[in-house]
Amino acid sequence: MDFGGNLNYFTTHFKNTIFEKFVFLLLLVLTFLECVTGLSFLIFLLDWILIQGTSNYSVDLFYLGLQLSTITICVLFLGQRLAKDYVGAVNLSVYFLITLIGFLFLLISK
Repeated sequence: MDFGGNLNYFTTHFKNTIFEKFVFLLLLVLTFLECVTGLSFLIFLLDWILIQGTSNYSVDLFYLGLQLSTITICVLFLGQRLAKDYVGAVNLSVYFLITLIGFLFLLISK
């Protein structure tokens, strides 16, 4: 992970926006959200593989991962829109659709 490179990129990306002075803090928050989301899905997968089925615990982890994924994508989407990077915002819609499909699978499995 190249935190310095990401910080430089986001500093120029959010120049002349309301996030201009908070880029470092926002990058920390975004990194935290992405790590917790990935960890939630990783623990779910390990639990699902080792137990060979879906316990209530693993379903809750999957639901938590989907919620965190949705929040993370919405945060990214807001940043792209405020930076007027509309192409980047459109690209995020694919990931949001995948997250919605995950919610659909969760709904079907119950």
